[in-house]
Amino acid sequence: MKFAGVTVLGENGPKNKTCIYIRAHGLVNHNSYYSTITMSFVPNLASVTPNITVALGIVSLATAAIALLSYLRSFSKKQSKEVFPGPPGIPILGNLLQINPKDIILQLEQWAWEYGPIFKINMMGQEWLIVSDSNVINQQLKERPIRYSHSMKLISVFQELGMHGLLTAEGKFQNFLYINSIHFEVLAIAVRISLLTTHPRPFIHPITGSDWKQSRRWITPQFSPGRVARSKSLVIHHALILRDRLNEHAKKHQITYEKWFPKGEHVSSAVGKKHADRVFYNPKEISPVWSEFSDRTMAVIINYAFAHGKDDLVPPDIVNGIQKVLATINHRLVTPVPTWRFYSTASDRDANKAVKLLNKVIDDIFESIRKDKENGERKDEGHMNTLLESLLYEKIGKGDDVEDAELARSAEKASRLTLEQIKGNLIQVIIAGYDTTANTMNNILYAFACNPTVQARFHSEVDSILGDLAVSTSTSDLTEFFHQDPTVQFPYTYGVMRESMRLYPVVASQMFESNEDTVLDGHFMPKGTITMHLYRPASMRSCPTGDPFEFKPERWIECTDEEKKIMAQDAFGFVCPRICPGRHLATLQIMFYLILSVSRFNVQLMPSPPSATPARERRQFTSMIEGVNVRLVALSCRHLSLSLSRFIPVIPLPLQIGDSKNK
Repeated sequence: MKFAGVTVLGENGPKNKTCIYIRAHGLVNHNSYYSTITMSFVPNLASVTPNITVALGIVSLATAAIALLSYLRSFSKKQSKEVFPGPPGIPILGNLLQINPKDIILQLEQWAWEYGPIFKINMMGQEWLIVSDSNVINQQLKERPIRYSHSMKLISVFQELGMHGLLTAEGKFQNFLYINSIHFEVLAIAVRISLLTTHPRPFIHPITGSDWKQSRRWITPQFSPGRVARSKSLVIHHALILRDRLNEHAKKHQITYEKWFPKGEHVSSAVGKKHADRVFYNPKEISPVWSEFSDRTMAVIINYAFAHGKDDLVPPDIVNGIQKVLATINHRLVTPVPTWRFYSTASDRDANKAVKLLNKVIDDIFESIRKDKENGERKDEGHMNTLLESLLYEKIGKGDDVEDAELARSAEKASRLTLEQIKGNLIQVIIAGYDTTANTMNNILYAFACNPTVQARFHSEVDSILGDLAVSTSTSDLTEFFHQDPTVQFPYTYGVMRESMRLYPVVASQMFESNEDTVLDGHFMPKGTITMHLYRPASMRSCPTGDPFEFKPERWIECTDEEKKIMAQDAFGFVCPRICPGRHLATLQIMFYLILSVSRFNVQLMPSPPSATPARERRQFTSMIEGVNVRLVALSCRHLSLSLSRFIPVIPLPLQIGDSKNK
């Protein structure tokens, strides 16, 4: 089909041409037609001269911007301006300039408490509906992916980085741009010009329902409670390493503290000075501990996914690379104009290199495992099979080999995925499992420092249950002791974890688009409406226990099962078919890191002047509290924490969140 001088093909169009997926309404029998605009002329014009490239780039951006604004304005007119309240904005840009990308969640939550559980914001002519009503959120999540799906921007960002998998897969074909037939011709010209000014690169490929189903059938069994329980030795091993690393930080913190506040006999007056300097505070000398949590979490998730027994094939700088990928994802998600499609910055190039490195590591380990299998090498006793190893098992194990039987079933399901889908899923497992768990540990330390009574009760529980094993360095002894679920053995510690997730969720929001005309809270919403969920205020609005803004782990012990179910709307997501598949592994890591590592220290806030930058929640793909400057004090013996707690002043929580609540 020809339209506006552009060849329009079906989804199976030529693979050797740069293409972009769009939806053109009303072009074929008045139905949505998924099509491809394919550049069919002068593909190398951009290489004539650099000046032409720059000029065409500017023209294409301006044309696309005009077409996009025209479309967005027409779309926004379809939505009711009177239905939902919202903060006032400015013409054209709306509320865009009122939002700092790193503080977007805090700003939206403040508005949520001011304007109600459903309000609107204007983002350059397009209305977003911000929802913090538990009933509405639950309903929308249950209607995925038929009526609602992830925003196309999230999907395109992951796909362009080569990381498409379970996290971004939906059940229906997704499109890159929504286009009204009236504006099709203008935008087609803009797309045509844009393609001439860029190097050919893959855009968005069709996403079918089988993507999510097949990925889920492979991934979910690998993270079942029974499967995760077999990784206890691995997690305990890294928890003991974490304890040693935190002990090194405790020594540094003590040295820093003594340097900042020297005792009287160490203070010397300078010549000519009437008063001696007695405080030598310098925030740059603080030794942060977040990197220790990220290193251990990364080691566990990589071992669990593909590298167990193959650690020598994993480069040491892989953590830095993944951090760059996360920063790039966050930047692209909040950037209105996709400039990286026209020009790659140093950050873009670093992120692409990191993804390529991850792919190479997976390839190398896969080949190593394949050779081991061909050579008939037997696994060591107690070896934990990884997600990657499950791909190499094709037959059900004989006899009582339950592990091989499970791997065989997973292999059969994974065989329906392409190699790129397998790699994308493995990378997403790392991305999702690393950042969320490390940030949760960081937030718990902050909560301990601000709530010494909670910390004292936590220490008391661990000491009373573990006894002499609290200082044990034997992985085998500790693995034998933890024969039960640690969340049952240590109920208060589990309450600490859940309370941290309730007040400081690392996944504080999600964005969705409606795939069809629908009704929201009794009001008609047209197809393509953007909806953003705010999980923390939604959970707090429906909190069935008292003092919803306070950090009270005991609420998880004293509440009823029904109340616990209502409160359990936190970092693991609302209960729906897409609930986090890795939640059991994340729970196991957090519990062992708290019980075996953090319990050996008393966590305090480092003293700081009033002018010091306060701790504040920021978002980089996931949320975390930045500026958490804590001091770790090693506990020399059991029950010392109980005596220390009497001398720790109660410090008010300075973190400002929403209206007047704490996160």
